[in-house]
Amino acid sequence: MRKKKKTVAVCGVLLAAALSLGGCSTKGGLKVVLTGGLSRNELFSVNKAAMTLPEAKLLLMTELARYRNLYGEEMLSRQFGGQTLEESVKESTLDLMGKLLVMDEMADKYQIRLNEEDTANILSASAEYMDTLTETEKAFTGASESDVQHLFEKALLADRVYAELTGEQTIEVSDDEARVVTVRHIFISTAGSGQTGNAGEEASADESQAIAAAGDAYNRAMSAYDQLRQGADFDSMAQQYSDDAQEEYQVARGDVEQKLEEALFSLDTGELSTVMQNSTGYHIFLCVNNFDREATDQNKQKLLEERRWEAFEQTYNAFARDQVCQFSQRKWDAITLDGEEITNTGLYDVYRSRFGG
Repeated sequence: MRKKKKTVAVCGVLLAAALSLGGCSTKGGLKVVLTGGLSRNELFSVNKAAMTLPEAKLLLMTELARYRNLYGEEMLSRQFGGQTLEESVKESTLDLMGKLLVMDEMADKYQIRLNEEDTANILSASAEYMDTLTETEKAFTGASESDVQHLFEKALLADRVYAELTGEQTIEVSDDEARVVTVRHIFISTAGSGQTGNAGEEASADESQAIAAAGDAYNRAMSAYDQLRQGADFDSMAQQYSDDAQEEYQVARGDVEQKLEEALFSLDTGELSTVMQNSTGYHIFLCVNNFDREATDQNKQKLLEERRWEAFEQTYNAFARDQVCQFSQRKWDAITLDGEEITNTGLYDVYRSRFGG
């Protein structure tokens, strides 16, 4: 389940790819030739399109700063799935660079060009972004205003390619598919640990203790449920019984396992669920709103963008398979943010404000 909060629908290939790629390491779906044949200032090329070291550092700096600002410096060195978060971010940044370069080549194929107004906006946006960089950030990237311009040109061309190739498609998402419900939740863990009950959590190393913990959890759940049916205040019962510090959630289809989803989406506003059990414990829900219109509209936009991107990827992947690309692993490995005081995520902010999102 997810916390009750607004989610921002992000438009633009630069932003959408950066915010959703995760740990993908395909370098844009390309077959990459590791090479030393690039020019001194180039890191990555696809046919005639090239990503320079300063452009790559601008993207990487922004992505690492985004994660650093969200989770703290120490999280970058933590291991997740056999690699550090910093290594994962570097891989996803490579994938983003590959996509931008391929779509730059697609723009050439489909004769998509930027106009004079676009060029003027890019010049202005680049100057605005450069003003946000500290001396440390400028030194790390080695970027000039011209480098920022070239990066914004690639991103805007990618947006235009995406818009051109998806503009004629009819993609629909129904209200029911996108529906988001708001619920209050009492969770009682069968682990007896007082934790939030993540999947895979073991109840107890000792079988008899596990049975006792499960029995106690069931009794607590039924006690809370009986009191709620007799009119007890849900907030008070949650404070007294729940092992989840958070009480209110927004739930979309696919957020929870099927059994819980079916039950939640069948509740009317104001209706109390029965006691439901899964592998982590017992759950009681109170439906606050069985059709949150604002959240549903946001989720519908998100699903539409996901489906547009999935449709676009078919064309993208077919094109990418035939491209000749080169990449310098040595140059990439040499880039590190260790010890650098860098927190600037303005690249995306400026792009969003100037070109939409």
